Amino acid sequence: MVHTTYFDNYQGPKLIKATLDKKDILDRICEYYGPNNNWQNKYYPYKDLFGENSRGKKIYLEFETSHGRHYWFHSFVNDPSQLFIPSKIER
Repeated sequence: MVHTTYFDNYQGPKLIKATLDKKDILDRICEYYGPNNNWQNKYYPYKDLFGENSRGKKIYLEFETSHGRHYWFHSFVNDPSQLFIPSKIER
């Protein structure tokens, strides 16, 4: 993991869904997303978030803002050792 200032003074929307190859991993990802919804000011390797054996698997994250708007992200894990660097989402 790498500490970052990118998420300083940021509180993101609620994470409402997280899957790895359609398997629910919401509780696991919420631990990293943190109580302030800001990834705890860190970038994590894919393997920390999604597991050592996540190469080639599909990830899906869905967020809901305080206004009820939904944002989602999906991708495939190419290299589990690379950092997962999420974008900020309006709250």
